[in-house]
Amino acid sequence: MQNITKSTKTLTPANIAQFYDAQEYSYSDAEGLQSTLKKHLNPAFQIEEEGSTQENMLQCMLGFRRIETMHAGLRWFDIKRYGIEIPRRVMNASGTPQYKSDFLSKDDKRRALQIPLKVREAGLEANPR
Repeated sequence: MQNITKSTKTLTPANIAQFYDAQEYSYSDAEGLQSTLKKHLNPAFQIEEEGSTQENMLQCMLGFRRIETMHAGLRWFDIKRYGIEIPRRVMNASGTPQYKSDFLSKDDKRRALQIPLKVREAGLEANPR
């Protein structure tokens, strides 16, 4: 019987940096259509430059949160908090992106959730769109 050793890779800042440094940023292709694990982060607070250990760790944490909160509707809060920009892409019949129809930038007023109708009818001004 052959002795099989299980190789495990520990999650260290160096391993995370090695993985994310090899990744391209989403929508960095010529047409701006291809999505990847690594997103440009534009938070209102200060983080180190792109490619730094801090940015790679944030990318990793956001990836874990994306998987953990899948189908729970919580991704929107991370998108707002980290200023992740979202393109709206039209897909073709084979399920690949055909063209970009709209873009939600980090400062777009559509990112604000609208105040409920009952509250607006009571006199509170609606969020600008």
